[in-house]
Amino acid sequence: MADFTDIVLFLSSGRSLAWVGSGPSAEMGLPSWRQLAAAVLEECRKRQKPNFRRIERHYQLKEYQDLFDEVSLSYGTEFLHETCSSILEDPGKKGDLYTVITELDFISYFTTNYDNALQRHLEDSGKAIKVYLNSQEDIEAVDVDYTPALVKLHGDFSHPQSVVLTRSDYQRFYKSGLHEGFQSFLWSHLARDRIIFVGYSLTDPEILALQERIATNFRRKVAPIALMSNATQDDVDSWKRRYNIDLVPYISTNSDHSALVSLLKSAADVLAIGRLAPTRMAEDDLRKAQALYMWHRFRPSAAGEAPINALGSLILSSLAAQGKALTPNELSNSIQFTLGVDIEGHSPEMSGAIDLLVESGWVIREAGTLRVLPEGQRIVQQYDRRFEDLMEVFQKQLAIDLKRSIDLGEEEAREFARVVLEALIDLFEVRGRDIMRMVWDSEPVSPRTITDLLRILWSRANTLPASNSRSSFVGFVLNMLINPSEQYESVIDYLAKSFFCIQAIRVDPNVSHHLNQVITDRCILLDENVLIPLTAKAEDRHEFMYQVLSEARDAGIQFFTTWRFVETVREHANWALNLVNTHGAQSEEVYRAALGKGGYTPNAFLNGFINQDPDDRNRELIQYLRDCFGGSYTFGSFESFFEEHLNIKILDEDWVNRFVDAHSERNIEAMQWLYQINQSRPEEGRKSERRLRSEAEAFLLVSEWENLDLSTWNITSSECSFLSSGSSVPALIRAMVSSSKPLMVSDVEMLWELLTRLESRGDRPPSFRSMMMASHFRLAEHFVEPENCRRFFRPLINSAKKEFEESRGLLEHALSTQLGEEFIEEISEVEWPSVVSGLHSGYIDRSSRLNREQERLEEENERLRLIVEKFQQQERKRREFVTHQREQQRNRLRNRRS
Repeated sequence: MADFTDIVLFLSSGRSLAWVGSGPSAEMGLPSWRQLAAAVLEECRKRQKPNFRRIERHYQLKEYQDLFDEVSLSYGTEFLHETCSSILEDPGKKGDLYTVITELDFISYFTTNYDNALQRHLEDSGKAIKVYLNSQEDIEAVDVDYTPALVKLHGDFSHPQSVVLTRSDYQRFYKSGLHEGFQSFLWSHLARDRIIFVGYSLTDPEILALQERIATNFRRKVAPIALMSNATQDDVDSWKRRYNIDLVPYISTNSDHSALVSLLKSAADVLAIGRLAPTRMAEDDLRKAQALYMWHRFRPSAAGEAPINALGSLILSSLAAQGKALTPNELSNSIQFTLGVDIEGHSPEMSGAIDLLVESGWVIREAGTLRVLPEGQRIVQQYDRRFEDLMEVFQKQLAIDLKRSIDLGEEEAREFARVVLEALIDLFEVRGRDIMRMVWDSEPVSPRTITDLLRILWSRANTLPASNSRSSFVGFVLNMLINPSEQYESVIDYLAKSFFCIQAIRVDPNVSHHLNQVITDRCILLDENVLIPLTAKAEDRHEFMYQVLSEARDAGIQFFTTWRFVETVREHANWALNLVNTHGAQSEEVYRAALGKGGYTPNAFLNGFINQDPDDRNRELIQYLRDCFGGSYTFGSFESFFEEHLNIKILDEDWVNRFVDAHSERNIEAMQWLYQINQSRPEEGRKSERRLRSEAEAFLLVSEWENLDLSTWNITSSECSFLSSGSSVPALIRAMVSSSKPLMVSDVEMLWELLTRLESRGDRPPSFRSMMMASHFRLAEHFVEPENCRRFFRPLINSAKKEFEESRGLLEHALSTQLGEEFIEEISEVEWPSVVSGLHSGYIDRSSRLNREQERLEEENERLRLIVEKFQQQERKRREFVTHQREQQRNRLRNRRS
């Protein structure tokens, strides 16, 4: 049985065609095949003719094609078509199922429906489409590989000759020689294309006969998928055996297809994760893992104690990296800067770890400082080299195996291997956090947490440039985790242990106290990357930005910004206004800029303008901008808007200029660093002069905060952070500030996690990366001793492996026991994939072979072409023979008469 996972793999691993049945139209209130026959029967009852009983009998026997045939013969084809046309008139309302179908990226659409509802929904969604009927001229023009098409296989009542409704119509189009082109058209697409049947009962015997012939003569490796309501296991087995079609059952009552809508929405959400998910730098995480590698590799001595523990590994790595003697406090600050762990220099944990290093002869105490001895330096270099070699060989082996199993090029295989490593880091970060919750939380972790693996993998898979390799990626990583080879097992084992350890290090029963220390008496400088989405109403990030700042304001944090950042916001809005004035609000240029496509960077105001009310085409952008800025869109009104509506202070421009001049030497140094970084970027991605100056200003303000007097603006906070969702300032602070403080720089997601962890606000575990960067955590003594670490982590690693192996069973259990209306209402729609997904036992092997199956399809297409040619030759010979026989018969009759 196919499942949600197979649907996602199918849609993302190749261009697919939607074969749409009456289900979506029935959801909008249009009649089903049976209901249409009943409505026609009632119209005939009003005009009863001698053969009415025969028509009624056909209805009772569910012989609907014969019913329509009798009506056509007795009442006339025009009466039949007019009656059906009025019954099937498009109601004009929005259908949920049609809407989600148009959201998925199908190359074309085939339908047996007579109504125009699908065409209307496609046009409303902004998709240009060419409509074709079933005439010879139309089907010869269809080219789904290049021109998006809507093919109405059974015609349209506005063209009576195209309608396929009666038994005679079906025989004419599907069996007679008059429509061979139509039959060949169906045959070729059913045998060649990747098809998903949506809302289609697949009860047309003619189409089933074609599909059965294809399945018998030419069994495709990539089978079509049919989403069918209330299908049983017998249906699934039968359809796979007879027609080579994978059924995905869903529950439906009458015309209620909400379960199918949820299923397709979930697929659309998973496929969009790569576009929506934030990027992640694996290098920083690998450096953190590298610092723990020494601890991982050391074994206890004969006395039962290892010469280094987890904290000792961090200390030794940090001392070696600094290359100079450090006091215990400087060393603790260095560890905090590296890993985000706040620990006092003379705490028992630090003292014990340092004593062990001194006793081992790797570190020496000198006049209150600590220095790495040559032996310690050698040890660090040795294990750094081993770790780098391990990761290098790991990625090389990945690339080799990928080229062999998925047939990738050299460069593509290296990129693929890099993303595999980042995905493993993502997975073990989440699993480490989940296992810590299993240990410390009072409530057990729900099985649906494990189903997040699929979404995590897709968030990485969708960063690959080649869409046809994404499904192979998911299958490859899952197979690696479930059945790791010897080359991979050691790396997987270490990454699991390392990230579990990092999660364990941050455990602190006084978390609220430490987080309060981070944000108490703090001020935050906002840049344009925060201000733009904050002001652009209905933009994708607007609501989240607004919630974060509201939460921070409630916690007592003050906000300020500079006029350079405000001016950048205005320029961004003016850019949107100029595009609309030049090209029009409904132009392709505007939509490209809103989405950040076609050479444009994303424009938040255009995105919000479209999101706010996409159906209202008479709105004006200038009115939207006025709404965004408190009712007036003038530069003079900006200051009052930011200060009165958002409580954000704007520093006086002259005051800032004097401040920068007073620190001119440091400003020049910062600008030179920013220029150097800017020149390393591609030319089209370089920042403007204004942007560089605004970032240098921000750096100076944050780094000199303790020496500033800002009482003029009623800013009295003793600590300051720079908040951004993308800037060079964090890297500039790391490069130019010798001992940066916690939360000197922050991103919006990290601030949200900190704020929502202060009190009991539900289950919102912070991400490893954010917490390591920003928070003050002490080392829990239980996890410092090597033996405790081993006792704690080894069962968890084994448990995690077992969970991976049993993931399918857990997912199926979650579906059977928890999938219901009440459970669905408890979670957001974005999380629905974790409810409806399951890992099919055979899907990994299938997904890892999809690229090769694509090659097989080309061979199959060639075989199909030969079959069609042979069929056409046989048909020509048959017709010639029949013609010859009839001619001979006519000659014999003429001879007898004469």
